[in-house]
Amino acid sequence: MAQYEKIYVSVDHADRTDDGVSTEVVAQEIARRLCAEFSSKINMGITEHKLFDQLNHAYCFDINLPRGSVQRVAEIGWETVMEMCAEEADPGLCILPLMMEDDGMTEDLASHAERSRRNEILEEHHDLIRFGQRAKREPVTVQEALDMAAQFPQTILKGAGSNRRGMVGALAGAGLRIGGDDGQFIGSYDMTHFSIRDFGSVAQCIGCFRMKYGIDPIFAERTGGALGFHDRIIFVKEAKAVLNAGRFTLICALGENERWTPYTEDDFGKAPSGNKSCEYYEMDPDEKDRFLKTKRRTCSTCLFRKLTDQGYICSIGHEPVK
Repeated sequence: MAQYEKIYVSVDHADRTDDGVSTEVVAQEIARRLCAEFSSKINMGITEHKLFDQLNHAYCFDINLPRGSVQRVAEIGWETVMEMCAEEADPGLCILPLMMEDDGMTEDLASHAERSRRNEILEEHHDLIRFGQRAKREPVTVQEALDMAAQFPQTILKGAGSNRRGMVGALAGAGLRIGGDDGQFIGSYDMTHFSIRDFGSVAQCIGCFRMKYGIDPIFAERTGGALGFHDRIIFVKEAKAVLNAGRFTLICALGENERWTPYTEDDFGKAPSGNKSCEYYEMDPDEKDRFLKTKRRTCSTCLFRKLTDQGYICSIGHEPVK
C-alpha cells in the first residue's frame, strides 16, 4: 500500500499593510506555488482561524504530497513569507507532516480507513489541538509554542521579526485545522450555475460541488445534523463554508416550502438580539476582518468573536450567542 504525506501549512502575522498584502494573500500564494511545484492541489481549501490575541487570522491548508517533500514545502513556504511580508512584521510559519496510506482500496474501504486514521490523528495530536483551542481563549507565549512544537519532532516552526509572535498563531492554526472543528473557508461558492432551477436536492448539490470545485461537501443544520440526500437546497451565489468534523460543511437554514438555504457571509455575521449592552464588546480595529462592513455594536464587528459551526461564542465572556 502506497504511503504519502498530508502536510499542513499554517501562516500568521505576515501582513504588509502598505500595499494591502494580507496574511490570507500570503497563504494563497504559498498554496499556489506548492501546487505548481508538485502538480497537486490543496485539500478542500484554506481556512482562517481567529485567535485571542491576534488582530489577524491564522490561515491553514493541507496538501497530499509524496514522502520526503516536507523540507521543500518549508523552503517554498518560508521564501514566500519573507518575500511578501513587511520588514516590521512578525511572521510565523508552521509545516506539519502526517503519514497517510492510499491506493489499492475500494471507495468504501478507503472511506473507512480515512475515518480510522482521523481518529488516530486526533488522539496523537490531542495536545496540539488543545493548544490551538487555548490560543483562541487566552494569550499564549512564543516559548509555549516552541515547547509544544518540540513534542512533534517532524514539525517545522519558523518565525521572524522582533518578537516572532507569528509562530504562536501559525502553530495554533495547524492544531485547529487538524482538530477539524474551527475556521471558515476563505472565499465563497457560487451555486447559481448548478441548474436552470433555483434549487436542487442535496445529492445534486454534492455532485455539482464535486464537478465544479473538486470538493465533497456536507450540508448541515446549524445544530450540526447533516441533511438528507433528498432535502432541497436553494442555490445561492455566495455560500460560505466552515470546517466541521474535518469536513467542508455548508450550514443551512430551513425556510419556506421545506427548502434549505446555505449561509452566506452576511448570515454568519448577523447579530443576535439583545447584545447591544454586552459588557465585553470591543470593536475589531481591522475592518477587513469584520464580517460586515459596519460599525454597529454586533458580534460580527467585535474583536473577541469566535465563529464555530454553532454560531458565535465570546472569547471573553464564554457565553454562547444564540
